[in-house]
Amino acid sequence: MVRAVSSGSDVDPRAERAVLDCRDVGAMRKIARSTDALIHIAGIHLADSVAGACDASTPRRLVVVSTANAVLPGHPNAERYRQYEEVFRRARPDTTLVRPTMIYGSNRDRSVHKVVRFANRWRFLPIPTSSAGAIQPIHYADLAAVIVALVTADPGLTVSAAGPTPISLETAARTIFAALGLTPRLVRIPLSPLLPLARLWYRGTGSRTAARLARLLIDRTVDVGQMSAVTGMNPRSFEVGVISLVKEMRALGAL
Repeated sequence: MVRAVSSGSDVDPRAERAVLDCRDVGAMRKIARSTDALIHIAGIHLADSVAGACDASTPRRLVVVSTANAVLPGHPNAERYRQYEEVFRRARPDTTLVRPTMIYGSNRDRSVHKVVRFANRWRFLPIPTSSAGAIQPIHYADLAAVIVALVTADPGLTVSAAGPTPISLETAARTIFAALGLTPRLVRIPLSPLLPLARLWYRGTGSRTAARLARLLIDRTVDVGQMSAVTGMNPRSFEVGVISLVKEMRALGAL
């Protein structure tokens, strides 16, 4: 029997749905003991309760979605993410860890969706003048296929998941304009003078602006060779993914 743990409504009707708090170890233990495979996608920060719900052999397979930020040089939370991963590794050495980069395409996406709407409404996009890192977004449907394939792959792997090739922020912006059928208008903004101001704002208000700006300087790219070899997945390009995203957003009246 397929069992889904979700708070959303978009669940396959063939699945049995159980809505619960993943921080509730007792409730999670009931789920873990009633299924052959547990795929945890609700957040690596819930490591203590989810790992605590599993024992040495139940469920038979454990696949956990972490983040590529755990190994990106200079990421402020990299060590914390690795500590969460280690919680799973200690509890279940056979845990399969998936480290996706930026995920886009779903209506729950909080990055590319926002950029597409901004570009469509205002007809321009701000981008850093220089020193910005490359990105390697993966479409959510491709990530889902990778995760499902890993359920039956060798256990205990740590797999980076990303799109086929790294791209610059400028290329991403131009790709979004092309998908919208608009002429690219890029407003180049220097990051260097903005970072000190953003850090002051962070101390004063609790805004995450400074951290987000700082991340623009980091290359958020990974090697997807292992992912393709183990799962057989060849993820779609950002161009193809954004074209489908724009079509879906227009069909839903979101643009």
